[in-house]
Amino acid sequence: MSEIINGLTLREFEGSQPIAIYIPEEREKEGLENQIYKEFPLPGTYVAYFDHQIHIGQWDGRRFLPPESQESFLPVHLKELRLFNLTCELYLWKAPQGWQGRLRKDIEGPGQFCMDVEQKLWGRSFTKDGQTYMQEGRGIYFPIHSALVKKPGSELKVQVRAYITENETSQSGYTDFRMVALVEV
Repeated sequence: MSEIINGLTLREFEGSQPIAIYIPEEREKEGLENQIYKEFPLPGTYVAYFDHQIHIGQWDGRRFLPPESQESFLPVHLKELRLFNLTCELYLWKAPQGWQGRLRKDIEGPGQFCMDVEQKLWGRSFTKDGQTYMQEGRGIYFPIHSALVKKPGSELKVQVRAYITENETSQSGYTDFRMVALVEV
């Protein structure tokens, strides 16, 4: 089922319960990419929040493909990560004793109502010295993998899925959300 109302798309899935994830510090030393591969062995897009910047890249199902302006994906300053595709999202955040998070997979069929919306990502894309960035009018910019932007000067939207659940008094509300895709405008 899929119904569009005021730019929002109502969907229904058979199930979509979040699965708690915990990666303790000792497993992190084996390599964060190896631990993520165990939970998310599918290609996708990621948004990484570091101490000093944000960047958007790709995940090939085994390793991170950071924006070309970044030499590598170094998790030492990573604080939060959203890795997503059309069917699932792995959301991780740095905790005192390692990484915590959740994996949410959507299964087609009736049972779980969701609302999809596209939200404009700030700025427009531009390329400088072979590197691709998103820049806002005041001069702030962040790197993005060039494969995610086909037309220079374009805008991006992030498709977000909000999950609707009834509480004990039969009131419906959003209980979780996840990123689904980046859409070029």
